[in-house]
Amino acid sequence: MSPFICYHSTARRHRETILQYGLLPNLPNASQHYGIYVFRDDCSHITREHRRPRAFWCRWDHCPPNDLWQVGYVGPLCPDQYVTNSWVLFDTPQYLSRVSQLS
Repeated sequence: MSPFICYHSTARRHRETILQYGLLPNLPNASQHYGIYVFRDDCSHITREHRRPRAFWCRWDHCPPNDLWQVGYVGPLCPDQYVTNSWVLFDTPQYLSRVSQLS
């Protein structure tokens, strides 16, 4: 089985924590799934936002000076209900590597 390759973008201030502990799931919340949120541009899905005009669709993207992380994952996942290109990983990723350059 090949891994699902996706990305995670965070502020640089989280770099040391991610290097030490890896990506951690979000805090439990009644309106969101509990897991690690990642994105992949070529895997879009229908969300509540698709009912609105395209200008209002919510997408996750990377923008410097944030860090971009590549994530390799094998396990259960589901689409994010609010972001068209975002996915929720329910287990710890098997592979994590920073793609952005050191600054």
